[in-house]
Amino acid sequence: MLTINKRPDKTFLIQAGNHFFRTDLRCAEVGYQVIRTIRGGNEPNSPEGEYVPGRPSRNINISGITALMKRAPRPAREITVLSDQVNAVVSDIDVLDESDWQNAARMEAQSISGLSTAESIFASSRLASEQALAKAWTVQVSIREVAGLRAAIQKSCSSCRLVCVGHPAGIRIQTPQAQLENWSDFALYHVPNVPNIDLKAWSGETAIEDALSDPVVAEGLLPSDNPATVIIASDQQFENSNSLNWLDLAEDSSIETWAAALAEAADPLSGRILGMPVVTVPKAPMNAKTLGLISAGFSLLMLLILGVHFGLNYMQQKHLEEGLATVSAPTQKLNSSVQQINSLKKELKKLDLEIASLDQTEEIDVLAHRRRISALLAGVSAGSNTQDAVILEISPEDDLNTALIGMATTFNAPQQLARDIDRQLASSGWRARLFRRTAKLLSDDGGPWTYEIRLSPSSPRQVPEREEVITNQESSPHPPTTSEQNALTRVSLKK
Repeated sequence: MLTINKRPDKTFLIQAGNHFFRTDLRCAEVGYQVIRTIRGGNEPNSPEGEYVPGRPSRNINISGITALMKRAPRPAREITVLSDQVNAVVSDIDVLDESDWQNAARMEAQSISGLSTAESIFASSRLASEQALAKAWTVQVSIREVAGLRAAIQKSCSSCRLVCVGHPAGIRIQTPQAQLENWSDFALYHVPNVPNIDLKAWSGETAIEDALSDPVVAEGLLPSDNPATVIIASDQQFENSNSLNWLDLAEDSSIETWAAALAEAADPLSGRILGMPVVTVPKAPMNAKTLGLISAGFSLLMLLILGVHFGLNYMQQKHLEEGLATVSAPTQKLNSSVQQINSLKKELKKLDLEIASLDQTEEIDVLAHRRRISALLAGVSAGSNTQDAVILEISPEDDLNTALIGMATTFNAPQQLARDIDRQLASSGWRARLFRRTAKLLSDDGGPWTYEIRLSPSSPRQVPEREEVITNQESSPHPPTTSEQNALTRVSLKK
């Protein structure tokens, strides 16, 4: 069931002399169907087209056609105009090359209409013909009329666009019967019982008289079991025969019959009339105001898209930051714990060192100072067997060391004394080394010498009988020479 409230898929605006009507089609499952036909007012041709001397004035009545656009309901977005004021020509032409038939058809149409190729648009369909001949069905329309018609339709309905312009002749009412069409200054005859489209046409004010005088037409209009159809779309009248099927477009019933045949002839895929030449109208260029509105709308759309994109990115960034904070919290806690562990390890290591130092100090205290005075005096006494050195003072110091200060008459005597005392005190936890030796330069050999032997606490150790204790100076096997003593003297004075 068709719904009349929905916008149609195709709208045809037809001009037949002073008669105007509109046909709305909707695409069904197997083709197009008529939704409605709307009749317009009878108006005389308006002088909107251009006048060309030497040819009949044939102008598309733009105001009469576009008045149908304002009738409710709204027409389709794509508008096709079929006007009998468009020049139509069916001609037989000689063709030497298959690619030249269109140029030859245009030249034939131009010779009949008087419109040059520079001021008009053509559309042609090739028909079946005898060998070495080509039959062309051509329509020609003025460029100025197409531009005016396109602008008027756009003004009447901004959402509609003119897509095609052609002549309404050629719609078959019944096949294969003969059909004669009487339009303004144009007559078209369909030869009956022919599988292909076979047409004969006449142009000019005497077109219908010329057609009726043709023997082929006269034979086709004779009474028969399959009577011919005659379409009357012009004020020119001729004898009405009851043996023919008359279709006068001045009657509403005839318009509905013709509109049904139009829907039947429409291509189920594109909606164009099959076999009929129609001029394709290009889209009108956009004016500055429309371009400005489109640019402004596009800019607003882009700003909206960018705003939405920014909002989505901002929300996503917030979501990621929250997720990152949730994920990084355990990591930060772990890093803090690792730092605390490392700090505790350092403190433990420091405590271990302090404990080791305390253990060593306690060991030294136990081993070296338990019998400090007696062991020290005994060791010093036992080691002081050198006759050339005498101990004058025993002085304890703050760092658990003890200094032995004395006088020697020979250079090697302090070294020998330190070695003997070190051997004697090794098992008691002391080390003895010559710390300082100074020449007094009172004799020829530089002597006597004052010295200082430093006793330091250490772990008890076993010293072989013949071990030589290493000190900060090597002993000499023989007394120093005078030059060596002088050098030692200079060193002592510098100190």
